[in-house]
Amino acid sequence: MRLDAELAARRPDSSPEHAHRAAQLVAPRSRHQLADGVERLIAAAHMPRRGFSAAVAPRRDEVRCARSVLEALVERLRDGRPVAVRGVALVRVLLTEGASPAYAPRRPGALTDWAVSALAALERPAHEFALAA
Repeated sequence: MRLDAELAARRPDSSPEHAHRAAQLVAPRSRHQLADGVERLIAAAHMPRRGFSAAVAPRRDEVRCARSVLEALVERLRDGRPVAVRGVALVRVLLTEGASPAYAPRRPGALTDWAVSALAALERPAHEFALAA
C-alpha cells in the first residue's frame, strides 16, 4: 500500500520498485478489480446497516453524494483506453486506506472531490514536466 500512496503523488519511474508497481496497477486485471471495488463501495452505501463488524464502514452519505462520479470511475477503469498510473493509484488508495474520504470523517464533498481528481488523473500523462525542445 505504501507504493500505491507514493504513486498517487510521484512519477512512476522514480525507482524500479515504483515502475514495477505502476505496471501492475495499470494492467487490465488490476483495473477491473478496482472497478469492482468501487461498485462494492457504492452497493455498501445503499445496503441496510449491519450489526457490529470489524470492517470499516463506508461514509454512506458521502458515497451516495459521489455516486455519479464513482460510476464514471468504474466506466473509465473498464473502458480499455490507456490510463495514467496516478489516477489508478488514487482509486486504490481511496478503496484501501481507512483514512480515505470513503471511510473517514472529512468535510462534506471530500469524497466527490477525491473521485473527480482521480478521474482527471486517469487522463493525464504519467509525467507532467516540460520536455526539452
